[in-house]
Amino acid sequence: MPASRPTLKRCFCEECVEKGGTDSHGKARGVLMEARFMPAHMKRVHEEHATQYSPPVQQSAIDAIDSVAEHLFALTITDDGPDPGHGSKQQHDKQPAQGNPFR
Repeated sequence: MPASRPTLKRCFCEECVEKGGTDSHGKARGVLMEARFMPAHMKRVHEEHATQYSPPVQQSAIDAIDSVAEHLFALTITDDGPDPGHGSKQQHDKQPAQGNPFR
């Protein structure tokens, strides 16, 4: 029995479109490969794309975060802590617990 010919498919992922270029009409040619290799190829391309892709952060968001961080740092340095003479009314009204609550 003669060997069967491989089934070929054309891949149009970003990588294959780059490699294959375009035809005379400007359409992407992609890359022709055996159909049995397509799932592994697509998985590899997807994993590479996922590890290399990081969404761009807008400069205004970075500036806002830096501004908030600087403000919090300044407040931390200039904070003198709570004023002992101005406690809340609830703190003064509380009676100390009588006896051991763990008995």
